[in-house]
Amino acid sequence: MGKKLGTKTRERTFALKVHVPLYEELVWDVIDSLEKDRLAVFSPHDPDAMTLFERFGAEELHGRASEIVSIREWLCVACQYIVTDDHAGPRDRTASDVLAAYRNNACDVLFPTHGGTPPGPEAFVGGIALFNAMTTLAVARGEDAFRCVVAHELVHVFDLMTLLVPAYMDWPAFWKNVLHEGSFCDDAAAKFGGMSTFIDDYGGSNELQRLKAFWPSHADRWFKAMRGAAPRAAHGKMSRATRQRGGIGSAAKRSRKTRR
Repeated sequence: MGKKLGTKTRERTFALKVHVPLYEELVWDVIDSLEKDRLAVFSPHDPDAMTLFERFGAEELHGRASEIVSIREWLCVACQYIVTDDHAGPRDRTASDVLAAYRNNACDVLFPTHGGTPPGPEAFVGGIALFNAMTTLAVARGEDAFRCVVAHELVHVFDLMTLLVPAYMDWPAFWKNVLHEGSFCDDAAAKFGGMSTFIDDYGGSNELQRLKAFWPSHADRWFKAMRGAAPRAAHGKMSRATRQRGGIGSAAKRSRKTRR
């Protein structure tokens, strides 16, 4: 019989780091102005949590989220940094007007679409990068436009929290019940991709709706400063590629981006 081996326990402490020279106060102002602190997240014990959806609406995307948590309590887990990035935009950018991005590795450590057993939420890294164009934006359109972009990216964070928080609460249960031991990873990627597409309705009513969900007293003013007009009508249904299982899997791997 072999000798008894020792055991090691690794704990990780999460904290939000904000480093945005000249505009750090504005970032904290958006966080401190958060009026809705309660967020409904999916249960790690719900086998139907990742049920796919036919309509492109907030109710369909978040409908089975039933566990209530505090955004302020969990924000540091889903968003570990908000920093200025010296690059003009993300490396995979397709336009020169990218302002910010929520970068995360959820599709690698939580719901990989390439197969295999992921390490789980302990390995999660995520945060918001604000690019050089944000300085120009603040000068040209004012501080409220800057706040609008920060709030937009934070909504992406809140959306991922609906999946990340229950995974962190009980990873074995989340992996078994929600992700069905990997069989539903594509569905989880599609779910998060759908949420991201919803808020990325730039200048549309979907974007304003999501901002109002968390900053009801500020959203209209911030939105007007950024978009300069009333929101246009939003599309009501998702494309076939979005609805099909795993349709947004590849898109969910990329940073979530905010454009002008």
